[in-house]
Amino acid sequence: LHTCAIMQDGTVRCWGCNVSGQLGDGGAVSTLSAVAVAGLSGQAVSLAAGDLHTCARMADGGVKCWGENASGQLGDGTTATTAIPVPVVGLGGEASGVFAGSRFTCATLAAGGVKCWGDNSGGQIGNGEAAWLLAPGASVK
Repeated sequence: LHTCAIMQDGTVRCWGCNVSGQLGDGGAVSTLSAVAVAGLSGQAVSLAAGDLHTCARMADGGVKCWGENASGQLGDGTTATTAIPVPVVGLGGEASGVFAGSRFTCATLAAGGVKCWGDNSGGQIGNGEAAWLLAPGASVK
């Protein structure tokens, strides 16, 4: 229910539903007009929008996420929802891609492999377990 775009200068703008801060503008007010993602330092090179969260792969290879985090889908080691970007911790290398699901997120790594985090109640993060991960865990098997 929300959309984001990378602008020519590498900044990110989002619009739509914002009940969990998934627009990244620091608030929780939905909007029909694009708003700038607050505090996203550096240039974004790709985006992934889940149901109520958004993640950006940055030019430096890091990943930053914002929005709903009840299942740990932001990858910052907490379950605290935030309306501004937070860095994903423990990737173990530069990300080459980022993908968001309903309550989970995955990143492909430049050196190879995939790391996922968040809701794993149905085994959707692919590590052979059914427990949530609050930050990137073992690579997908």
